[in-house]
Amino acid sequence: MIAAYIGSTFMPTLFGFIQQKTGIWIMPYYLALFALLNFIFLELAYRRIATHKANR
Repeated sequence: MIAAYIGSTFMPTLFGFIQQKTGIWIMPYYLALFALLNFIFLELAYRRIATHKANR
């Protein structure tokens, strides 16, 4: 939950700073980056859970 709140607080602010320097064209890449990070962390969590269950 804390990660969701931190993300929802800082993602728009971070995007605003980046967008001012580059332009609005960066938005799809920005969203794709965070979608990729979400996928990576989800896979890491699933692997950790599977490893934890296998060690029981």
